[in-house]
Amino acid sequence: MNSGKRILLFIKTYQYELIFAVALIWFYIWALNLLKLPLFWDEIGVYGRGIFSMMDSKISLHPDALPPEISRGHPLLFTYLIAGWGYLFGDTVMALRAAALLVSLLFIVSAFWLFPDREGRRSPFPVIVVLVQPVFLAQSTLLLPEMMLSLFTLLAIAGYLRRQYWLYFLAASAMILVKETALILVCGFVAFDFLNTLIKEKKLMQFRFLLYLLPLLPYLLFLWIQKQTHGWYFFPYHMGGFNLEWKAIKGNLDGFLTFLFVSQGRYLWLILGGLVAGVWLTTQKSWKKLLPIFQPFDAIALFLSLVYLLFYCTTYYMNRYILVIVLLVALVLGRGIWQMVRQLSPSLSWLPALVLIGLMGLIQAPYQNSGKFTYDEDMSYRTYTKATRQAIHYFLEQKMYEQPFHVNFPLDFALLDHRYGYLPDSMETMLNYPITEETQNVLLMVPPQGANNPKKQPLTQVHNWWCGYVEIRHLKPGE
Repeated sequence: MNSGKRILLFIKTYQYELIFAVALIWFYIWALNLLKLPLFWDEIGVYGRGIFSMMDSKISLHPDALPPEISRGHPLLFTYLIAGWGYLFGDTVMALRAAALLVSLLFIVSAFWLFPDREGRRSPFPVIVVLVQPVFLAQSTLLLPEMMLSLFTLLAIAGYLRRQYWLYFLAASAMILVKETALILVCGFVAFDFLNTLIKEKKLMQFRFLLYLLPLLPYLLFLWIQKQTHGWYFFPYHMGGFNLEWKAIKGNLDGFLTFLFVSQGRYLWLILGGLVAGVWLTTQKSWKKLLPIFQPFDAIALFLSLVYLLFYCTTYYMNRYILVIVLLVALVLGRGIWQMVRQLSPSLSWLPALVLIGLMGLIQAPYQNSGKFTYDEDMSYRTYTKATRQAIHYFLEQKMYEQPFHVNFPLDFALLDHRYGYLPDSMETMLNYPITEETQNVLLMVPPQGANNPKKQPLTQVHNWWCGYVEIRHLKPGE
């Protein structure tokens, strides 16, 4: 066999792996441009600040590794892992973002490798559906815990489906220690296994579900140590964060469902999902033959998504919090598209799948940067970091630090540490205070609105400018 035929045979044999490799390399190259961005919003106020603080004191999972006003009583696995990476590779934003990117890459590789179809074939198309999601791309290099939570959730599903209890225990324990709301996901595993056994084996009395509760033990140990350390199990500020009134639950549910199935071009999900279901309904001769479309991964992924969504409808609303749901549903949709095109065109199933998902990417591309403030849901946060840098440059140029000053969030946190990406390395920490009679300069960014002006001191705007959708205002006391 000549070399040309060997190459063609290799391409034919590993065509799906090659498509996956191209998609993965594209994502990696695209994400490299984000590593130089400074900290943004919750990064600068909570998670990134906690990582740098931990590197300055001690890198530990113990609750005393961070002061409560920074840790807020959360388990510290996310901060611990990223701070440990920073200890090895440098305490710079670029090094830390590289760790976040590694987590995202591991999620993509795990989604491709761990969940083949019934015939053992791995498809790149579910992964590509994830890669075209604006919220995934935005979160892929941010120092926020949701991407790591999504990775460990995927590993926990793999451990559950393969009955590899050690993998499930480690991954599910890590889920909770990254973000304690993953307690609900563990409860989801328990409920799914109970219902699955009840339906398939007609067993009402079950005890195996206790096995799936074991990941709660490391978190309970953490809470016990936290009680000994700080005198409380949960950060007092976070107590009472649930609202079980129907009006609040409905409002959150409407918001989350809109984000999941309408925002960022995901209305196409409903269309493609309906198309997949329609093809199966019209091509199968009995309802029982519809079951292959719901393979074990699809069933548990959708069940966990539902459980997690219902939980978050009762608490604080932020679209980033359901990132794990967006990614799981994206994988299920991609697998459904793959199953559909394989049935319609078995000989060349990758081409129509690529066309459909390519269309999805084109439709969602304009939503990659909405051009308005959307927190960390799309790449518009780059504009905000640019505006913050301009504001800090103006602050230093005007030498506002030489007299009493006031700045609002996130400028106040940007002045805390040069490592956050805004101050020159030579600058010392500058503390921000509320507006008083002694205040000489006020520098504000909008959004957010307002300043800390408890005595309602009169302010006059002397200069302002716009950086994209962000307004920067320089004000001085007086009428």
